[in-house]
Amino acid sequence: MTSKQAKEYLLRVRRVKREVQRYQALKAQARDLACSSTAPPDKLSVIGGKGGDVFARYAQYAATLDEKISDLYDLQNEVTCTIARVPDSRYRELLLGYYVEGLTWEQTAVEMGYSYQNVVQFLHPKALAQVGEIL
Repeated sequence: MTSKQAKEYLLRVRRVKREVQRYQALKAQARDLACSSTAPPDKLSVIGGKGGDVFARYAQYAATLDEKISDLYDLQNEVTCTIARVPDSRYRELLLGYYVEGLTWEQTAVEMGYSYQNVVQFLHPKALAQVGEIL
């Protein structure tokens, strides 16, 4: 696998984190609507119900969102396990910081005690090459 393909593989985790946050926000909004006695009828239709069945519909909707979140966590776990197989601890730290924790390159460099240029121009390409070898 090329470094570019390895990078795309790892970037999925950053996207997953944003997607999980969106699903959690949707779930919270639906819960708030289901629990609100003043929710307008058109808003209740978002979670699929009127009156007494709002809570049942919310539970169904929440379960669907939880399933999607679980699938996304499975993907994050897969990528994290791949990173754990990288032999060099510096590369693992870099990959975990940027791709899994969602740090910026600057934050990753500071945490590692390296310059931004060293992380981006030297360490990152080598880390991607190792991920490519694993995949």
